[in-house]
Amino acid sequence: MNPPPAHDASSRRAQRVAAQGPRRAVPWPARLAAPLLLATLAVLTYRGVPALSYTDIDGAQVIQVNRFDQQGGVRGPFSREVRGDVRPGVRFYRPLTGLTLGIDHALHGPRAAGYHLTDVALHAACAVLLYALLRALGAAVVPALAGAGWFALHPLGIEVVPSLARRGDSLAVALLLLACIGAVRDGRGARLGRVLWMAAGALAPLAKETGFALPLVLAALPGRGRWPSRAAAGVLLLLPALAARWLVLGSLGGYGGLSISTHGLANAAVTLLDPGRVLGLWGARALAAVVAAAAVILATRAEGARRALARLGIAWAAGLLLQTTLARGIAAWYLYAPLVGVATVLVALVSRASPIVAGRGVPSPTAGRDIVAGAAGVVAAARGGLAAARGVVASPGWRGGAWRSAAPSIVAVAALVVGLIGSPLWTDYPEWREASRQTDAWIAAVDSLLVQQSALGGAAVEPLLLAGVPSEIRLEPVRRFSTRSANCLQDFSLRAALALRTGRNVPIEVAAYASVKAVGARYTVTVAQARGRLRLCARGPIRLMSPAEAVGLGWDTPVTAARRAHGSGRLRVSHEGDDLLLSGTHGPLWLWEDGKLARAGLP
Repeated sequence: MNPPPAHDASSRRAQRVAAQGPRRAVPWPARLAAPLLLATLAVLTYRGVPALSYTDIDGAQVIQVNRFDQQGGVRGPFSREVRGDVRPGVRFYRPLTGLTLGIDHALHGPRAAGYHLTDVALHAACAVLLYALLRALGAAVVPALAGAGWFALHPLGIEVVPSLARRGDSLAVALLLLACIGAVRDGRGARLGRVLWMAAGALAPLAKETGFALPLVLAALPGRGRWPSRAAAGVLLLLPALAARWLVLGSLGGYGGLSISTHGLANAAVTLLDPGRVLGLWGARALAAVVAAAAVILATRAEGARRALARLGIAWAAGLLLQTTLARGIAAWYLYAPLVGVATVLVALVSRASPIVAGRGVPSPTAGRDIVAGAAGVVAAARGGLAAARGVVASPGWRGGAWRSAAPSIVAVAALVVGLIGSPLWTDYPEWREASRQTDAWIAAVDSLLVQQSALGGAAVEPLLLAGVPSEIRLEPVRRFSTRSANCLQDFSLRAALALRTGRNVPIEVAAYASVKAVGARYTVTVAQARGRLRLCARGPIRLMSPAEAVGLGWDTPVTAARRAHGSGRLRVSHEGDDLLLSGTHGPLWLWEDGKLARAGLP
């Protein structure tokens, strides 16, 4: 007697597997090929990063504060704010990030290359872990490799990987990915999976606040029990980090206050898919809207791996975007973590229906050509080239019929291609190199000045009042692909860099910062005295900023930086046109003149 026919999807899948016979075991070299390829791509993309100096405004400061030879030793990063409370009102508790910086200092000392190598390795680890998660959720090799490779090569990585102060972004992403992998394996009965996701989930918020998204991503994963129970487990794992944060900071920390901007969220979604605005603003918005709509359809109507991938991608991208927007607003480097969610959505779309991509069935002879032609049509239409789009649609490959079932794959391939046009693997981003060059030049100039002062005046060193310190790098003319957040020095970071390089602890105050506008800029700050005030003028490809204006660039809260104590007097800075007027102080003012510091008198 024949067995009754099976009508449910799981029974049909089991019958197909039984008909195919036992699968051949994949040799371990073959299993390692894709992760090694991803790691190699990530390292090659940021091959120039280890040559940089202390990058970003907080780079040298976070290293100096978290050194193990400071007070507290190895336990120090767990007992203080990650930057040593250098910015009043802006406080973060990221002890795990501080611990990794302390380990790097113990291994490499003041050499910046060692810290940068760790950051590149963390980015490569994120790409490999994303591939492992996609495979664990059921994605085929080719789609998983495409999604993880897209993440590894994406232009937004340039906002995080070269910056020493933003290590927490990649470290938190790596831990969240590990937690997701462990949760998926735990759902399949693997005991080690439970240990993995619980440990990684508890550590993620200690790397950066991104880790507090753990309950949301756990709820979106397939696993044992209903989603509320998985989310509740994630919340319980966050309680120790919240308690430690409150004990050390006396509050939850952060920038203070909550806000949300739907316009900022929409622009962030567009930037994730088209960072260089290759399609134009409205073309990029159209692509983002189509991808979002297709992802929602998959999350609600698809089955199996496609549904799991779409749900996780939507939860990850939308949740992290909303989290960062509520905390402060969306800066360029905040988009690094949501990239994982967008990559997951694109993998779900690629796996939607195409037989040659999903690896199911016998591929159509024209299927690959249909997908490529369809992606070209989407890009051409989004850019406004309707005539080109009509020509593609009229081609035999497009009209063959397979494109209808492969429409989500076509959209995803178009998004993958557009997102990679400005990849750092083949596009030059000179902003971080210029920030590094300016940093090294100022460290050398101030150190030389201190050596001269010590030789003339003994051990006592007077506070230094400087003008023309480079704070931001905004190269002109503005290019389609450029770093949006390459910053350089502040008074506290210059002090920290000097302490790391030379061991000198010198009080430094800044009368005027500079916004550098050209690669290899050689500029001069001149001074003219009139009516008891000094007029600072910039000559060269820079713009002078007062300390208060530099503070208002968006990465700090307002402080009384415009009125800095200097000796027994007070420094007041005001604007008059493009110049800065200084008054109410006394003592020497050191100006930047073509690579060296020159002294000017103050009334």
